[in-house]
Amino acid sequence: MMRKTIIVTILAFVLGFAATAQTDTVTLQNRWHHSLKIGVGIGASAPVPIPNRISEMGWTPHLGGILGYSLHYDLSQKMGLKTGLQLRHVGMSAQAKVYQMFTNATVDDAEVAGYFTGYNDTKFNATYLAVPLLFAYHIGTSWTIDAGLFAAYALQGHFGGAVKDGYIRINEPTGDRVEVGCETFDFSDYVNPFNFGLELTAEHIITNRWSAWFDLSWAFNSCMKNSFSGLEYKMYNIYGFAGIDYKL
Repeated sequence: MMRKTIIVTILAFVLGFAATAQTDTVTLQNRWHHSLKIGVGIGASAPVPIPNRISEMGWTPHLGGILGYSLHYDLSQKMGLKTGLQLRHVGMSAQAKVYQMFTNATVDDAEVAGYFTGYNDTKFNATYLAVPLLFAYHIGTSWTIDAGLFAAYALQGHFGGAVKDGYIRINEPTGDRVEVGCETFDFSDYVNPFNFGLELTAEHIITNRWSAWFDLSWAFNSCMKNSFSGLEYKMYNIYGFAGIDYKL
């Protein structure tokens, strides 16, 4: 339902801007613009909504970064299209107390699957090569609002951590109980190589060359593969970046 609402909103956004563009009869001399962008960001790779089996949630963002090239084409004085190529690094750590959360772990040198109750520490980081496709709307001479989609490919990814101070019920919630002191897990092989979703950007023009911007991206698909069974819920990349843009 949430995805349908987001998609309908984007369509309304685009159609409204298209109507504006059709009424704009001003001839543009230079429609193409090129720029370089760099920024830093934070966020989380998390389930939405947070499962009720998770309590005492703690979140530690890792400082991420973005470096990219942008290509902007003016459809009119108010509307344009943007694309480009970006390197994005994201990451975070999370600590939580969980109740009967399904997971895989190594206990006493043996791989076991079952329902864990106790404390869970998780770390995730990934570097993506991303391509945005955005509709841009110019507000006056100082602001531009962009909305659209992005697609990204993971160049590297790590998802691991530890379960501790609890117990695991083997295979089912009422299965044999095994005490867990502190055992590690590493599911990096299951990081999803593809990521896509919604992207929103607000850009403030400072000079003819320089501008400052804030970007929010929200993935529609999980950052872990569909075949991943280490967790019973999907995790979505939700990250914000802020930085500067230099027009070439």
